[in-house]
This record gives sequence, C-alpha cells and structure tokens, in this order.
Amino acid sequence: MTNIEIIGIIASFLVTIIVALTTKGKNKKVDWGITFSWFLIGLLITSHLNQREELKRNTEVMEFYNEFRNNPNTVKLARNVLETEKVISSSDIKFFNKIFNKKNQRYSSNLLSLQSKEISYNINDLEELGEMYYDVIQIFKTATNKTQIRATSYVNIKQWWTNEFGRKYSIANKEAIERGVELTRIWIFETYEDFEKNKSELTYQKNKLGVKTFYVFEKDIQELNESKIDVILVNDKVNKKPFYGELELTPLRKMISVSFGSRNERMIELNNYWNELINLSKEF
Repeated sequence: MTNIEIIGIIASFLVTIIVALTTKGKNKKVDWGITFSWFLIGLLITSHLNQREELKRNTEVMEFYNEFRNNPNTVKLARNVLETEKVISSSDIKFFNKIFNKKNQRYSSNLLSLQSKEISYNINDLEELGEMYYDVIQIFKTATNKTQIRATSYVNIKQWWTNEFGRKYSIANKEAIERGVELTRIWIFETYEDFEKNKSELTYQKNKLGVKTFYVFEKDIQELNESKIDVILVNDKVNKKPFYGELELTPLRKMISVSFGSRNERMIELNNYWNELINLSKEF
C-alpha cells in the first residue's frame, strides 16, 4: 500500500466521521446515506491520486528504459556488471569479492562526481594514484590548437618530474605544444638554491619542450590567498569551456590529493590566483 493510499484512507475516515457528526438530525440519528457518499467520494479521490502517481512512476520507468535501450554501451556495461557479480559471488573467493566490491564502489562514486563535472583522487591509494597519472596526461592528449593551458609546478620535483610518469608527462606536454597548444608554467621554489639546483629542468622545458617558463619564490607569494597547491587551468579559446585541476600539497610539497572540476566560482578564484602569481614571477 502506497503512502497516498494510506493518507487517503485515513482522510476519508476523518471526513466520514466529521460528516456523520454534522448530519445528525434532531433525533440524534446519523444520515448514513450522506455519510457513506462522502466516504465513497474520499476513496474515489484517493484512487484517482494513486493512479496518477502510478502513471507518473511508470512514465519515468519507460523513459529510463528507452534511454537505456538506446545506449548500447550502457546496456553492455550493465550486463557485464551483473554477469561479473554473479560469477564472483558463486566463486566464494574473498580476494576476488573484495576487488570487485572496491572497483564497483569506486566506479559508482566516480559516476556521481562526474555528473557534477568533478572528479577527485586520494593519491595515498595506489589505484587512485595510477588513475590520476593517466587522467592528467589525457588533458594534454585531448588538447587542440585552440587550447590554452596554464599550470604551476610547486610539487616536490622528484615526486612529479623525475620518475616514469614525469617522462610520459613531459612527452605529452611536448606533443601538445607541437599541435599548437599554448602552454605556460610557473615554477615555485622554496629557495634560490632550490632554483639553481633545478635550472636544468627549466631549461629543458623551455628549449626542448617549448613551454613558456616562469619562476617565483615562496617568500614572494606569502600574501596570496591560495597556499600549498598546484593548479592547472585549461581553456578552450573558441568554445570558452574552461576547467581546472588542483593538487593539494603538504608543507614539504608532497601530494595529498588531486581534483578536477569546472565550478565557475572556483575557476574565477584560481584565475585571480594565477594573475597575481604571474605578476610576481620572472620569465626564465
């Protein structure tokens, strides 16, 4: 029994009682004909409202079914999930059950986030760290000659630039620039000694990759609103559909988390941060 039916029946009884009390004649007898008629009217109204609710639900189900049926990739995915769950459940092997549940939960969580055009990664989780490395490279692989990318490099250089990912990331940067992508990077250094120690990387990025390269020191940006983050700002100069990435850092400049999004308010804040940062920076 639905909520509408329950409420309707209760309301019908209450109306019936009220009618019964108000239709008593002088001889204190209830006019049962009028009372029963009101009770039937209440039930008919309840039935009508319930049918409308059922029709609405059925319409929503059919609309969802039509969307589902017209998307073969979604149908295939749903079928694979059901089949996998069936096989894993029957295997009774805890190892595979745990892997399936974790990946399924992660995928569901990602879908909910992407509905808002946002995605985040806990880089303390090796699986999510690998996802982040792959996804951030896709920013450059999918960029066109109409794309402007502005980025900072505040993160610990060994954690980002000098490992296997760093090599692939640099290649993706170079290939994007060769396709006409406009790429500017501001390096943020803790000290002048830190800058001197890593000048070869800046030289490589400027001369070999073609990155417009700037640098600034921590002491010069202490008054800015943002602190201990790296950012990447991606803008299609034609369609004007920007998005951003944020890399949260510890005081020792090690990665904590990474997120991508397209909220207009945050995009404005990060654009303002970039403008302040570039004004304080020097071109390499």
